[in-house]
Amino acid sequence: MQAFGCIEDVWAFLQERGLFHIDLSLGRMHDAIARLGPRKPACVVQVLGTNGKGSTSTFLANLCHAHGLPCGLYTSPHFVSPKERIRGFPCDFDEEAWLEAANNVLAVDQGLTYFEFMTLVALELFCQRQVQVAVLEAGLGGAHDATTATHRDVLCYTPIALDHCALLGPTLTDIALDKAQAMASGHCVVSACQYPAARAVLERIACKRHLDLQILEARCTYEGPLGLCGSHQRNNAALALATFERVCAHIGLEPDPSRIKQGLAEAFLPGRLQRLEGCANYPPLILDGAHNPHGMQTMLRSLDMAGLHPKGLVFSCLGDKDWQNLARLLKQRYPHLDVHLPLIHNERALDPARLSDFWDHGAQAGRLVGLSVEETLKRLACTHDAPYLLTGSLYLLSEFFSAFPHALLPEHLEE
Repeated sequence: MQAFGCIEDVWAFLQERGLFHIDLSLGRMHDAIARLGPRKPACVVQVLGTNGKGSTSTFLANLCHAHGLPCGLYTSPHFVSPKERIRGFPCDFDEEAWLEAANNVLAVDQGLTYFEFMTLVALELFCQRQVQVAVLEAGLGGAHDATTATHRDVLCYTPIALDHCALLGPTLTDIALDKAQAMASGHCVVSACQYPAARAVLERIACKRHLDLQILEARCTYEGPLGLCGSHQRNNAALALATFERVCAHIGLEPDPSRIKQGLAEAFLPGRLQRLEGCANYPPLILDGAHNPHGMQTMLRSLDMAGLHPKGLVFSCLGDKDWQNLARLLKQRYPHLDVHLPLIHNERALDPARLSDFWDHGAQAGRLVGLSVEETLKRLACTHDAPYLLTGSLYLLSEFFSAFPHALLPEHLEE
């Protein structure tokens, strides 16, 4: 295939591959990595789990940056542009570097999926720029995730819960087993507090493979200032810090308490209990990408602990998620709030009319159903006394940020 001439060629190529095309195997990745060569950063961290992967990865990258370690961060999904998935600390990668990395991967491409291609582009960028630490957020599971194909030094497990059951298995044990298969000889493993079934799987696999496994307890939190909101972020920050200490041991660096405080306080990731002031185009908002029951429960608990009381709800989700339990949790917590149900322009989106029927078996007066996210929020923009909670899917947030990309920047947060 002809080489990419500009960054738009890369985006068009990826779109043709299909964002949701999944082929759970590692053969293509192993072959492509062998063709690209065995280069790697000094320390590679793989972040696995169900909820909190993006936040934990962001905290970890900021800890590295605060200590003067050149770091690369690979996360998913993106909100507006695929460039959001691959970030560099202290500076992001320019278009020329992107094109070089993408063309290197294209030269060894043997039918890679979207996620596989992006993973290899991330690794190429990290090697080109000689980052010392690479933080790779797994996309789906662990056994066959593209990030598992590369060399990793430290594994970090965020809380494991039910999600992607059709692909990973129907029980928590099944899901934990798939994610635990990422462990291999020589790895150092750090885990958040887990449900008993998931903890048992991690301990069994780690013991079988003679790995050093550290599992944090529920009370293990970070009490200093954080750049991300929500009580659950204190657990994510503690997990990132424990993982960072393992990174430091691997590369021979002494953690600095003042730089730890700085790194965790400066972390920013859009769509995680993110508060925005109202404007002419939307009301005051709380944005959160909770998209499974465990994530929704965590978000609701954090709102209660912060004393945040939304005026109304803007909710939408994907039809292949556990949407009935997601909606039920919101209804139980906020039974008297108005709910508005926009349409996500996504092939996996749940029909808003079906969601409206489920909500109360009939349309509530004044409820907005089936409009775009942008139009729904414009119609609510006249109210500025209390925030609306916009939640249910990262793809719902993607449509919000596509309409209002300025909100991706930390300077637009509500004070």
